[in-house]
Amino acid sequence: MTLQLTELLIKVYFSSGGKEVGFVLRKKGKTAQLILGLLRCGGFQHEGEGVERLGEGELGVEVQRHARDNLGP
Repeated sequence: MTLQLTELLIKVYFSSGGKEVGFVLRKKGKTAQLILGLLRCGGFQHEGEGVERLGEGELGVEVQRHARDNLGP
């Protein structure tokens, strides 16, 4: 997993099933929450494991939706 930070942009890349997926978040103040979530769940796992544990609220829902859309069953 590679983390690349700029002031208003964070790209999180992770591999799942041999496919690299990028998640782009352009929301001020959410960067720290996303990194803490990744550390807490040990990164994104295949089939959304860990994503479900990432957290609640707007950020958690957005990450879970992204994972479902891009990782599939």
